[in-house]
Amino acid sequence: MKVLFVNGCIRGEDSRTLRLCRTALEEIRKAAPGALVEELVLDREADLAPLRSDTLALRGQLEQAGSFDHPMFRYARQFARADLVLLGAPYWEYQFPALVRCYLEQVAVGGVTFSYGQNGQITGTCRAKRLLYLTTAGGPILDRNCGFDYVKTLCGQMLQIPEIDWAGAECLDVWGEDVEARLVRAEEDIRKKIQGWNWPEDTKEAQGMSDFKYIITIGREYGAGGRTVAKRLSELLGIPYYDKDIIKITAEETGFSEEMIHDTEETEAGRSFFSWFLPTGIATSTDQAILAQAQTMRKLARKGPCVMVGRAADFVLRDFPNLINVFICANEADKIQYAVDTFGDTPEKAAKRVRHVDASRESFYHYLTKEKWGNLTKYDLTINSSPIGKNACADVIIAFARAKEAKEGQ
Repeated sequence: MKVLFVNGCIRGEDSRTLRLCRTALEEIRKAAPGALVEELVLDREADLAPLRSDTLALRGQLEQAGSFDHPMFRYARQFARADLVLLGAPYWEYQFPALVRCYLEQVAVGGVTFSYGQNGQITGTCRAKRLLYLTTAGGPILDRNCGFDYVKTLCGQMLQIPEIDWAGAECLDVWGEDVEARLVRAEEDIRKKIQGWNWPEDTKEAQGMSDFKYIITIGREYGAGGRTVAKRLSELLGIPYYDKDIIKITAEETGFSEEMIHDTEETEAGRSFFSWFLPTGIATSTDQAILAQAQTMRKLARKGPCVMVGRAADFVLRDFPNLINVFICANEADKIQYAVDTFGDTPEKAAKRVRHVDASRESFYHYLTKEKWGNLTKYDLTINSSPIGKNACADVIIAFARAKEAKEGQ
């Protein structure tokens, strides 16, 4: 079963709507452990824009030619393949952010998500049987839930998804309201809705491994998709992944600023990791921040199976049992394109950015470990994400873990 989470929460981690979405995903995984969750963060989609005269003309030509494998239709193809769609968007101006409207415009494609029959009759061609729309509002929604009304009309009438529902929290910015209580009530409502769904029997069997026991560390080249792979592993296996969380937790516990801790991975530490533990070692503030971050990583790893991204995690956790160390690389052209898409760089500036970040990571890793970053002999598995895509990398890692567990059990 494929679940598509369309993340229209423009405020990112500060979004209250995102909190509700996370609750929904957690409940979906409980009800259907075998579900494969794919998240599309609209705010990170650099090419997502309204149709204009030139793109509309191109779209018409491609539709007429039946060339639906064109990148222009990637959102429609992804939407059509999903068995369940979760759409999260804040309540803005009685509806939702403009990015959501742009996305839905790209999803409604004749020949992909619907088709016209005789006399103009529409037939939906999506696999999804259900769509859940989640939102939060600062004021009362009342009967003005225009965003959901639009989604229900489009996805119900044109795409013909049979079950479309919504849940949310309102009055979150009204003076005197208990905001947390309202969010908790919304979460309870969401859980009840999901628990009441009829789930196909085949979704109730986990496709991952029961009692997954491994800690997975991911070293990665810039633009190779390490974070994307980690998130997908977390979703497929039902284990936490740690990336920027490490910075936040370290900052809260030590008093170092998050910016300073973030910058350490791209700083030449200047001393061996081992010297921090020697009584005669004189640690700089950078050294202390790196050590504090390493201690946070070890504390998190002691909680159980997880995925950790970057920060020389393979070295920091080297004495932990059940460790799988992975390195993800990518073709230079794809790494450069990532920087172009993410930051709007020119190809020349993007290439410079890629070289700089990779060189900084290499320098950090060497000074921390006295070993070479990206040395294939230091990892259990090295994957080039370019030929197979970032999501498929997670499947490869899970297959490796299965094989490793089977061999250890012999």
